[in-house]
Amino acid sequence: MTGPLVEGAVAVGVGGPDDFSPYEDGGTQALVLGPQGGYMLTPTIRVDASLLKADGHCPYLDLGGTVDGQQPMQLHFRVPDAPRNGGFWYWEALPLFLSKDLPSLVGRSCEVTGGFDDDGVGASVIVNVLLTH
Repeated sequence: MTGPLVEGAVAVGVGGPDDFSPYEDGGTQALVLGPQGGYMLTPTIRVDASLLKADGHCPYLDLGGTVDGQQPMQLHFRVPDAPRNGGFWYWEALPLFLSKDLPSLVGRSCEVTGGFDDDGVGASVIVNVLLTH
């Protein structure tokens, strides 16, 4: 993040504008088998545009996952503009690869991080979930 952080402006969860549900700290999240044989989470990042003084044009997103004692997986990418929907921006079904080894994931805690950076203002969130299959 390049600028000041705005508290509470970013959530990581599932769904989209009509059915978004944030990950609950300590809750469970089911792993998804990806197209190349690895296991991942596919979260949505939701950003509360009303809390940020940003235009949302070509922002950067950060998405990360750290499973107990394993190498962290971090993504940092520029995303296309998303239309505001009810005062929020949504980027859905982001592929957060965690491992090809299912037994090393199931029943383990995963720290999921999400972030947004645009026009010198940013926001981030950390949620701990238990991985299931």
